[in-house]
Amino acid sequence: MREPVCDVFEEQDELVIIAEMPGVSLDDLQLGLEGDLLTIEATGKTRKYFKELHLPFAIDLARLRRTANNGVVELRCPR
Repeated sequence: MREPVCDVFEEQDELVIIAEMPGVSLDDLQLGLEGDLLTIEATGKTRKYFKELHLPFAIDLARLRRTANNGVVELRCPR
């Protein structure tokens, strides 16, 4: 299991999380949330990823927008 490199950015109107996970599509992605602790799990064709992130504020997973392109997963959640 690998820990992906992640960046968390607080923008004016949303929180942006970028994770590098080569070989992962949106169908492979599993997210969990407990308070301000976000769990990211994914199983690609050849690798498994796991990461826990303490967020600066609580988010709503239902409002989270997800994209995956060339091994980069981007999560955006409005405040």
